[in-house]
Amino acid sequence: MSHFDAVADDFDRFRALPAGVPAAIRDAMWEALGLARGGRVLDLGAGTGRVGAAFVAAGDAYIAVDPSAGMLARFAEKAATQGGSAPSPALVQADGRALPFPGSAFDAVLLVQVLSGAPGWRSLLTEARRVLRPDGGLVLGKAIGPPEGVDARMRAQVSVILAELGADARPRGAQREEARAWLAPLARRMTEVTAARWQAARTPRDFLTRHATGARFAALPRPIQDEALRRLADWAVTTFGALDAPLIEPHAFVLDVCVF
Repeated sequence: MSHFDAVADDFDRFRALPAGVPAAIRDAMWEALGLARGGRVLDLGAGTGRVGAAFVAAGDAYIAVDPSAGMLARFAEKAATQGGSAPSPALVQADGRALPFPGSAFDAVLLVQVLSGAPGWRSLLTEARRVLRPDGGLVLGKAIGPPEGVDARMRAQVSVILAELGADARPRGAQREEARAWLAPLARRMTEVTAARWQAARTPRDFLTRHATGARFAALPRPIQDEALRRLADWAVTTFGALDAPLIEPHAFVLDVCVF
């Protein structure tokens, strides 16, 4: 069972992208690859389809892969509510390090905020390259907020708190720059594209609520979760003045497009 099964029902409530952003990601990806829209795309770590739904709606030859049955079930439920002539997404529960597809099967492989939580991230990228056709593109996607914003500062502080509590707070997978450095010598072309920009209101309370539903945090023993959130809330009040103090911050969705 995947850790994400336990948080699938709450995932979209706290991590949905603004309206129009998923479609902008799709458009930016195809444009950066220089390929005709409608091609064969594998969404590796598709989750509940917060990005993939735009590919499905546009009629691309889209396949979603995720190790979590719960996340894929939410994707299917959301698609079913669209009704009418909306196509149903092709969903596959599988380990991304051993994909059930032949080589050169896809024009593009998309990984959105997957690598940071993947301890076997090199194997994941190697397998993604295997199923890409020659001149196909591997696309890494990530939502980025300001480095001194509420989320970034609270994320850093909760790591300190978890370390103090004896919990392993080290990243499980690769940070963006680490993945880029690994891919750069292999890629014929690597391009950074900003697919979308928006302003978002962030509060410390929002972070506390959202972080409590994160797959890795939710897998910790309950006493550690409770104590970490209590300490983080106290720190946030001291730092920001109140848990509900809103800050309007710039956010962007960035794609690293690698063509081999």
